[in-house]
Amino acid sequence: MTFINPKELGLYAPKTNERVKLAAEAQKFINQALYDYKQLFYGLRLIAWHERDKRAIFYEALTKGELEQFKVAPGHRASDGSYTKDEWDYDRLNAYMWNRFRERFDAAFDLEKIAELKTLKDIKQATDELLEFALTNWKSAILGDDKHQDEPRVEPIGKGVTSCKLEYEGIMIEGSFRSEERILTLRTQGLPEVIVRQVRGETSWKGDIHFDPFGQVVVMNSKKTELFSQVLALAARLNLGIKEFMDDPEGFLGIESTKSRQHARQRVKQRLLEINQNHYERRKMETEGQLVTRRLNDEIDATPDSDEPKLKERQKSPKISNKSSKRKTDRKREAEEWLKNNPEFLDDVDAQIGITSIHT
Repeated sequence: MTFINPKELGLYAPKTNERVKLAAEAQKFINQALYDYKQLFYGLRLIAWHERDKRAIFYEALTKGELEQFKVAPGHRASDGSYTKDEWDYDRLNAYMWNRFRERFDAAFDLEKIAELKTLKDIKQATDELLEFALTNWKSAILGDDKHQDEPRVEPIGKGVTSCKLEYEGIMIEGSFRSEERILTLRTQGLPEVIVRQVRGETSWKGDIHFDPFGQVVVMNSKKTELFSQVLALAARLNLGIKEFMDDPEGFLGIESTKSRQHARQRVKQRLLEINQNHYERRKMETEGQLVTRRLNDEIDATPDSDEPKLKERQKSPKISNKSSKRKTDRKREAEEWLKNNPEFLDDVDAQIGITSIHT
């Protein structure tokens, strides 16, 4: 039987308070990880939009009958026998294409589902998937030049390294390199080993390629024969370019090491965050510029000597709300009051254009 109800004590119990604090700290990390994911998402979405195949996407939507609503006038046969181009409402069409893209992109990544993740492990997995997907599909657009001065390179075999082991398209390559002999062994399941062997002579290296079926007849079907021909072709390539292979194995084979791939993902992450931040700052400046322009237009409308009220009066619109009229009156009153309280404005500006008084 228990006589104490810890739940009633709540945060007054040190252990309970400690657990609450730890949970709050953990939630901060989770919130930050979710925030970072969203920034990566928006940065990648911007890249995907700018790098889209406009022609293919347009014709896809056109063949599905999605764009007929935006056609203002179809092309017609001209007097010279040629056909004119269709006329489109491009403002509405572009807005539709953007929304069409956004719906597909958002559905593919499902931000709402990501926002419901509860552990850092799950969020990290989702982030890694996004970065890997971005690296596979938009590497050049995000990073530009594939080469990077900070990218780690595989240690050249020729600089003190005497062996290697890596896999290339299902072929395991093992190398052993000595001052007098170089050996590369190519292994593939179910096929004889192929060995590239080079021996150092007085003036050059002498190389040959051989495989040993252990004195037995090897029977291969068409698929295995094709694979074995690929192994032999690779062996010939290695034999001819073994020096280049020793300088950069992954680069020679055109494969990417795990370490290089991780580094590339990190670079993609940094660039996507920069792209999103730069876009945000640019949009912010544009919005602020629009607000300033709007305020300037409002001030022009409120200036007693502005031509704008006269233009509006010439329109003689019968439907002018009392609210709109009151707003104009208030603006005029505010402008007059401001000018009375700032006479130097008249001295600096109005006097230069011949205005010496204000008619109220």
